[in-house]
Amino acid sequence: MTSRGQAFLIFFNMVFILLGIRLFSLQVIDFPKYSKLSSDNAARLTPILAPRGIVFDRNGKVVLKNKPVFMVYIIPHLLPDNRDPVFAKLAGIMGVDRYELERRFAERKRPIFEGILIARDISTSLATKIEEAQRSLPGVEVICYPFREYPYHGAAAHTLGYVREIGVEELATLKDKGYRL
Repeated sequence: MTSRGQAFLIFFNMVFILLGIRLFSLQVIDFPKYSKLSSDNAARLTPILAPRGIVFDRNGKVVLKNKPVFMVYIIPHLLPDNRDPVFAKLAGIMGVDRYELERRFAERKRPIFEGILIARDISTSLATKIEEAQRSLPGVEVICYPFREYPYHGAAAHTLGYVREIGVEELATLKDKGYRL
């Protein structure tokens, strides 16, 4: 074999050795890092409600409109192992007791990829404060939903449709049929 062939063979072997070292590094040494990244990147369903149009009567009065409603969710699998600082900071921003937040979180038994509703219909300023602190609140999300507002409290609901989440009383009667909040 010529010196040129030997140089090529050495170069080729060095490339494979370097690739093997890098593969070992990724698979064994960096496993915990990439395992956490993959679990954080898992697919989860987030329902996105479509904003619907404003409905006017023949005189131009608003009969049905959309109102933005902000809701605070906690995604369990995105919380750090020590979630106490997250709950403490969120409670401080929201002006509620930290243990109340933890109680709301603990009472909801949902899959880890589904968000747990912590607060509903919060003010825009509170939603902004939570969003500003997002870096120090991993696992906390503020989601804005379009909420149908009926200025005439259900007038013409038979024509326009009237959709709301069921109440606690109705839930109690329909719970055995699979309904839940």
